[in-house]
Amino acid sequence: NIAMFGTGHAACLFINLFKITDLIDLAIDDNEKKIGYYIPGSKIPIYSSEALTSKKINLCLLGVSSESEEKIIKKHETFKNKGGIFASIYPTSKYAIQKK
Repeated sequence: NIAMFGTGHAACLFINLFKITDLIDLAIDDNEKKIGYYIPGSKIPIYSSEALTSKKINLCLLGVSSESEEKIIKKHETFKNKGGIFASIYPTSKYAIQKK
């Protein structure tokens, strides 16, 4: 199962530009005003970060700033310790899903 952490313009553009809506099971955002809605241009539901473990996510794509990446990875160490993988959508990130 794959999640996108972040529901801002960069994450939405990434999902829609690469036409991967069918590959992303859910989006994660801890902004209570976004939970229960969907990523624009898709039917990808938005959940709180508790979904990382409750929905048995294997891969979590990070569509957030590099500062937020560090905070998210530290905060959700349990996810990583249980075999979950964090990978950034940004090629310059040290967590990039694909290195140059």
